[in-house]
Amino acid sequence: MKASILVVVWALFFNSSAAYAYLDPGTGSLIIQSLIGIIAACMAAVGFYWTKVITVFKKVFKIKGPDNHKLD
Repeated sequence: MKASILVVVWALFFNSSAAYAYLDPGTGSLIIQSLIGIIAACMAAVGFYWTKVITVFKKVFKIKGPDNHKLD
């Protein structure tokens, strides 16, 4: 069973011919725009939940902030 799977994988991936595909300049632009959009979305998500992220880091590293010190 394993040998037949290996034969199929070899036949599909390692015994292929040239594709002669064409990538126009718009494809590179699309990829760059997608990466910029993903980075912007991640930054926006972190920005929306910034206080929650900071409190998690404070709990993990046990950092005391100025609000933990009480004055008499």
